[in-house]
Amino acid sequence: MSTSEEKPKLKRGALEPVGHISGEVKKQKTPMPKTNSRVHNRGNAGQSSQINRRKLRMVNTIIHKRFTDIPTLAVPNFDFKLHLSSINESNDKMEEGYKKTWSERTDLLVLNEDVVVKAGSYPLVCLLKGLNIDINKELSDKIVDFANKYRPKDSNFSEVRYRSDTTPLPPTKRTGNITYYLHAGTVGLGNKDRTPSASATMVGSVLAVNANVQLLWDLEFVSLLTNAAFKQLDPISYKAYSQMRDSKHVSPSTKLFCTQCPSIWLEKAVLINQHTNWHRDVKDEKEGWCCLVYFGNFSKGDLFLPDLNMRVHIEAGDVAFIRSYALAHFVDEWVGEGRFVVVYYTSKDVFKAHRLGEEGATV
Repeated sequence: MSTSEEKPKLKRGALEPVGHISGEVKKQKTPMPKTNSRVHNRGNAGQSSQINRRKLRMVNTIIHKRFTDIPTLAVPNFDFKLHLSSINESNDKMEEGYKKTWSERTDLLVLNEDVVVKAGSYPLVCLLKGLNIDINKELSDKIVDFANKYRPKDSNFSEVRYRSDTTPLPPTKRTGNITYYLHAGTVGLGNKDRTPSASATMVGSVLAVNANVQLLWDLEFVSLLTNAAFKQLDPISYKAYSQMRDSKHVSPSTKLFCTQCPSIWLEKAVLINQHTNWHRDVKDEKEGWCCLVYFGNFSKGDLFLPDLNMRVHIEAGDVAFIRSYALAHFVDEWVGEGRFVVVYYTSKDVFKAHRLGEEGATV
């Protein structure tokens, strides 16, 4: 289907609230597919490598076919380069009362179908509807199980993030407000040599290592899908992120966790019942991307992109790619049993460390 023949199915105005996921959610009967054993080896590699390669080819084929049918929405009055150069990182304050103002506006362009939004030749946003709906229930349960087992030790952090030390985590309605960061490669404040390394949240204890690795295994299929979709969306950026992941200028701890997860993004955030206010991810690359994968049982909670005057309708199973540094974004209020978002990204400090390492190697 060519984009000139058929326009994207988009409509203006506020959407009616969408109820919880209807129908019976299929349980995953087979194990999550594993990547090529050379990259991702967890035992029985020789026996399963051929099967893993076949599953990976299948994922890439499905995504490629899907992208051939995705319409493109042009944003003719948006100059991406000019917009990028005009961003003031230190003065990006949210408008007073923006929640009410934006939630009630009817002039916004609402994205509610598969679509790629571009400004000239630059893709800015990609929405894939219901990509992982078949495994939504299973992975929602695994994320909740991860959060219940792996709780922060800091009491002050716990008091802010939890109702009490004994109350279990969701699914509950708007009671949790937690973010877990899984940094397979990051340049933290205590990292004096500035080499990307696994964060303390990944390796701080045996419990942390076990919980994080198990979650990476559970998200393996989603990571494969998002890799394949990103490659179709922006091949140039995909190559840059892939080179960063395979960089020689990272620590052994980063390389170790990369063997447990096929994602080309080195960092992940798991948002549990989180409400995100107006912001830009200024710690990401200026032309960088983040990928958001949604799980749970919820309605409302749309994603707003004020710079583009857009509202992205989100449901469980959706995948959204956005230029996270360039585009301000925030989330509307949501209702339901639980709303879980897995965010894939790689910060600009990690890219900087890689570039410095490459420059030093050529001197």
